[in-house]
Amino acid sequence: MVYPAIYHVAPHMGRWTVEEEGGNPAATCSEKDTAVRLGKELARVRRAHLIVHREDGSVHAEHTY
Repeated sequence: MVYPAIYHVAPHMGRWTVEEEGGNPAATCSEKDTAVRLGKELARVRRAHLIVHREDGSVHAEHTY
């Protein structure tokens, strides 16, 4: 399936970023929970796909809205 956007919540330099695939970070947060909440909100609005990563960069969960 082709999504209008794919967002990633991933660790970056001791913080958590929410970023559209191929783009610049939309947000940087100190806590993963906050970044996931923002990522879900963005993905819902755009009817997009969200990929949440673990601290080591591996995939923790995926959501499609």
